[in-house]
Order: sequence, then C-alpha cells, then structure tokens
Amino acid sequence: MIKHILLNGIYYGSYAFAFFVFLIFLRKLLRGRILGLVFWWGVLWLFVWVRWVEPQQIVVQETVIDAWWEQDIVLIADMHLGIYKDERYLYRVVDQINQLEDIDVVMIAGDFTYEPTDISAGAFEQLFRPLSYIDVPVLAVLGNHDVETPGQLMRQELVQALDAHWVIFLQNDRFLLGDTIVVWLGSHMAGEDQVSLLDTYDSSERIIVLTHNPDTVSSYRNDNADITLVGHTHCGQIRLPWVHEYVRPYTYPVVGDFDCGLVQHAYTQLYITPGLWEVLLPMRFRNPPTIDILRLR
Repeated sequence: MIKHILLNGIYYGSYAFAFFVFLIFLRKLLRGRILGLVFWWGVLWLFVWVRWVEPQQIVVQETVIDAWWEQDIVLIADMHLGIYKDERYLYRVVDQINQLEDIDVVMIAGDFTYEPTDISAGAFEQLFRPLSYIDVPVLAVLGNHDVETPGQLMRQELVQALDAHWVIFLQNDRFLLGDTIVVWLGSHMAGEDQVSLLDTYDSSERIIVLTHNPDTVSSYRNDNADITLVGHTHCGQIRLPWVHEYVRPYTYPVVGDFDCGLVQHAYTQLYITPGLWEVLLPMRFRNPPTIDILRLR
C-alpha cells in the first residue's frame, strides 16, 4: 500500500511539477527576463519530453546477428503493465508488431507487471488481451517483478491470463521452433534459472535461450547456447549524456557489467532489449521504448 501511494505520488506529482515550472516560465515572460525565460523554457521542454513524449514513443530497431541459420525474431520485454501504463499502450505495441514483415515468432523476455492494483486472473486477462491479436506464435518467460522479487504474489493468475491469450509459457523447459530449440530459463533473482539444462545439448544444435536477467549468462558452463535473449536492464531507462557510462555500474539492477544491445559473452551471444515500459520514474531519455527485430543470418 505504501509503495502504491509513493508511485502514485510520483506519477501525479509530475503534473504538479510541470505546472509549477510553467508558472515560473510565464513569470519570466511577463517580466521580460530573457535569460530566465530561455532557461525555464528549456527545463519545461526537457521535463515534458522525458515524462510524456519519449515514454509514449515506440521505436522499431533491427539488428543482424551472426548465426549459422536464418530466423527472424521480434524481441520485447519489460512491459510493466500496472501503475504507469495499461492495455491501451499494449494495443499500440501489438499493432506495430503486426505491421512487420517476415517475422517467425515474438519472444517476450519477462516483467509483464509493475505494481498492478488488481491481481486477479480476470483483471490480467483484460490487461494482456492485446497479446491474443499477434499474428505469429508468442513465447514468453516471467521476470523478477512477476515472481515476487520484488512484487506481489501473482504468478498463478498471470500465467493463467497468458495461457488464455495463447501465449506459450514454460519455465526451465524447451520448445521446438522448427529446427531451433528455444530454452526457457526462469527468473535469476528468484534463483530459478536452471542453466544446467544447457548441458543436455551440444554445439551442433540450434539453441536460443530466452530468459529475463542477463546475469544468467554468468553461470553458463559451455557454449551450447548460440544466442541468449534478455531484458531487465531497460538499457538504463534514462541515459544522460557523458554521465551514463559512469553511473551505469551503480544503478543497473544487475550484478555483471551489462548494458544494452548485442554483446559477445564468453559462452554466448547476448542481446539485451531496452524494453517498452518504465519503473520507479515514469520517464525515459535518449532510450525510447523499443521493439527489436533480430535477423539471424
């Protein structure tokens, strides 16, 4: 309850802050103070951008990944439906996905929720209804916010809702996508990512791992996984120029030195998507919500 009050305070307080800055801007305008006018206009413009403009954008980003077979994947993550965004934004995301061409599958790398007020199965079915309109198969894993690390006890209701909308969910299991083996690993923060599953395969097989937290790859013991797809970091969410690289090791919700995009790890290629929604602050800067198209070639 206290956390909901705090987050609602941040959400609605942003409107009050923007109005306060606007009043200061008007005061400088009426008094003809040019320097003050320019400064407060800049503050107002920047705040409106990071609070209302960039978080509502949807960017489609295409990346070619070196592989020994061809596959076209849409990767999204960190929906965080709940206190800041709802199914209306998800409908926009699904509409963008359905306009893409030559896509084999959509993979969702966890964190469907963020402090929803109603955690019943019925409420989740309404919240995630847009996923049922995606034109290709949808594979998903849960993230830390979906398995109480942190968050509310909602796993059963969430999985039931995803199943109702034909989202294929497994944990520490595999799914055959043609000749490709997709290995689902559970939440790292909940200690549920059983990387020992990779020991049952070998490097001659086509292996894609779908999980939530990039820290999972730090436990890999072999190079059987060709590609690992994750979210979790939001790529920093707010990427301040010249500052981001210095604060990143202290602000990211990971243990390893993980950031964003395609990374060559010791045992696997790792792709970290920026995600689509926000946590704590309902803001983004130089890092808009992103739908990733991954072309394996």
